[in-house]
This record gives sequence, C-alpha cells and structure tokens, in this order.
Amino acid sequence: MDFTKILLYALSPELRKLIVEFVISLSDIASTSGNPLDKIIIGVFKQLLDIKE
Repeated sequence: MDFTKILLYALSPELRKLIVEFVISLSDIASTSGNPLDKIIIGVFKQLLDIKE
C-alpha cells in the first residue's frame, strides 16, 4: 500500500466519509465537463479512496 493510501485510511471515519461524498459530487460534475482530464483525476481519487459506484 502506498503512502497516500495509508494516510487516507488513517483519517477518522467522519472525515473520510466527507471526502468520499465530495469526490462523488465532483464525479457528477466531471461527467458533464468537456475536459477529459477532469474524469481522469476523479478516477484517480476514486481509486485512492476505493470508491466503487
């Protein structure tokens, strides 16, 4: 497990939940964005946080 994932898993459950909700809301925005990089970056965040939609 890389250092970033270790840090993300060390967060309190409340903070992690808020971050996951934020990334999911960003995902909705990125899906309508014309910028393909938005989708790629959100995909990276989802992988780091193990978000499966």
